[in-house]
Amino acid sequence: MISFWNSIDRLAREGLKIAWFGAAIMLLGKILPDYKWLFWFGAGSTLTGLILQQRGAHLKKIDATPRMLTNEIKKDLLHALRNIPKQPLGVYYFGQDTEAKQYAAQIKELFEATGFSVECFSGFLVFEARSGLSVTVYNGGQSDTTATRIRDAFSVAGLEVLLETNPNCMKPVIQFAVHQKSLRVN
Repeated sequence: MISFWNSIDRLAREGLKIAWFGAAIMLLGKILPDYKWLFWFGAGSTLTGLILQQRGAHLKKIDATPRMLTNEIKKDLLHALRNIPKQPLGVYYFGQDTEAKQYAAQIKELFEATGFSVECFSGFLVFEARSGLSVTVYNGGQSDTTATRIRDAFSVAGLEVLLETNPNCMKPVIQFAVHQKSLRVN
């Protein structure tokens, strides 16, 4: 029913339409004195539309800035990742998302600079879209020391990484994934 929530651009456009609709209802409420409630309904609709439009514009601005590893984060990660037992791993990024691919490339370079062997760098598809970063340990289901310490290193640097296990047999056993960018605002 409310399909404009699927797109930031549509959210801003539809919010503006709702605001104009509310303004027209307010005018109608002023013209028809027996229906004063129309004025207040229109005022509420206008306010709601303007809030949606502003929220869409704000989310569009956030979406336009790509994720990057700052020099401070790189320094923290380089220091933390050097002391982790090395194991081959894969770095993956969400589908055809250029921003996720560029961010994953920065993370791949960081892993290689600290002595990890990155055996695979490619995109992946998912059935349920997620955001953020994750590290998955395959072939057994128990937590892997290397994967746990990778997650902890990113956490110390201020980046949240979800640690998952999967019993399926995969190579490399540890796979680091860059999902879509989160539009969550703190």
